[in-house]
Amino acid sequence: MRMGASNKAKHEREVRDAVRQAMQYFKAGYFGKAIEKLKSALDSDPGNNDIRRMISRLEAAVGYVPDATGSDEVPTLTRRGIISYTDGNDLRSSVNVLRHAFNKAPKNDRLLSLLNMVEKEAGVTELTRKPEGPEIFTYIDQRTYDARQSIYDGKYDLAMKRAQDILDLEPNNETALEIMGSAFYLMDQKDKAKVMWEKVIDVNPNNTIVKQFLRQVQ
Repeated sequence: MRMGASNKAKHEREVRDAVRQAMQYFKAGYFGKAIEKLKSALDSDPGNNDIRRMISRLEAAVGYVPDATGSDEVPTLTRRGIISYTDGNDLRSSVNVLRHAFNKAPKNDRLLSLLNMVEKEAGVTELTRKPEGPEIFTYIDQRTYDARQSIYDGKYDLAMKRAQDILDLEPNNETALEIMGSAFYLMDQKDKAKVMWEKVIDVNPNNTIVKQFLRQVQ
């Protein structure tokens, strides 16, 4: 009986050690090595559904981005996005972090594919696409253009949604706040427009155009 308890304790310790090593690799962005260690832990504890789920989600991400190591901004953001996705508790947070990474690296097709996969799972209806403007166009540039176009097309709800995507990444983005205010104004929600435009002035007190807008809603 004592021998069985001893073997069980040893077995549980081996599983914990494998998971701990996997998490160290995982947090450093060595996702392939993390998967190997997690599979080793699962071999020892095949009934562990938490480990099985983590492997499944991590393998899905690794199919697009095999690793994300180093301290530079893009791999750091990518790592955070994949960690959040693998955790699975807040997919919207994962989307925002990966969008931030893609904004910094708009030519990274693998990163865009990963982002689109996470967006689909998060229920995002309008997937991020590669910027279509000049070479220096970023995700935020593209989103700003799309939001303005929605205003011109009379699609004010869509303009607000696109502006909100920008504000999720840059809460003080002057242009997005201005677009959001314009959308509210054109939907005859002048109180909300005023709030947004006042935020614009907080960000940039010299925005004369928005000052003119505010005079219309006083």
